Amino acid sequence: MIINNEYRIESDEHNWVLIKSHISSVKNEKTGNYETIEKKTYYGTLQQVVHKLVSHEVKSLEDIISVVGSERLIADLILKKISTDLSTGPYRLMKHGEHL
Repeated sequence: MIINNEYRIESDEHNWVLIKSHISSVKNEKTGNYETIEKKTYYGTLQQVVHKLVSHEVKSLEDIISVVGSERLIADLILKKISTDLSTGPYRLMKHGEHL
């Protein structure tokens, strides 16, 4: 599930995986293209992933009102996306074996 152009969330049988992507500033010598670099971190619960995302996003905010508002907004958007995907998306079909 894509959260924004920098983060996405995936899951496997045992973990939730937060993947942060960015474009390298150095070109690949063979292809001549800038490579996408991914950093994966693993969590036991979805709530832990949401807290990590929120902490990443609020680091750049300076006042407490912005932090509180951003935390709520980010958490609400993530949870809305996840609940929509779980109830209607390919995640439900893939994880639960449901057929159309």
